[in-house]
Amino acid sequence: MTVLAGYGRAGRWAVPAALFVSAAIAFWVTPQVDEFTSVRLGFGITVSQGFLMRAIALLQVIAGIWVAIRPRFDAIIATFIAAGAGLDMLRRLQHPALIDIGAITIDARIVIVILELTALVFAAALALSRTATLWARRQHNQRIK
Repeated sequence: MTVLAGYGRAGRWAVPAALFVSAAIAFWVTPQVDEFTSVRLGFGITVSQGFLMRAIALLQVIAGIWVAIRPRFDAIIATFIAAGAGLDMLRRLQHPALIDIGAITIDARIVIVILELTALVFAAALALSRTATLWARRQHNQRIK
């Protein structure tokens, strides 16, 4: 097994896991930021910070299920879209969504960004692994003919 194939196999499970954990954290901390309506989108549209976090989490759950069931290029592209949209929208959130863990308090936005970046890196590895596999299979089939 090559290194790329190993990352591809790890990516098959790491991408949905990162997306699911990120979505779970977003759903968990959303009630803290529901009253803040400070997220401005294009054309002067203002939405609740909680609504935006729920929408991002829903996109991540859909992409995670898709990659877990069938890790093909369309699912990987959906992962790039979901994680990219999440990274773009999370930078617009102004109020912290805090997670209390014993004596420390962590901003959930930081954890979500780290998990989304993990999903993007492993999705890229999965895409490269799939591309290398298809290319090798094509080269092998041409040699046989």
